[in-house]
Amino acid sequence: MIKEERKIVYDEELQIEVVSFNGVHQPFAKHFHDYYVIGIMKKGNRKFICNSKNYIIKRN
Repeated sequence: MIKEERKIVYDEELQIEVVSFNGVHQPFAKHFHDYYVIGIMKKGNRKFICNSKNYIIKRN
């Protein structure tokens, strides 16, 4: 069983926040951002809903 890990790091020089989730198996509440969000998946897949359209994101 993979241990859940959540890590948040703010880079002062780049002025960006990096959030890392590992082994987290829970839905996130519907929300939006006023800024760009870039996601990287190392493995597995994720259901993603945007503008009422469902997407399954898979790692190649």
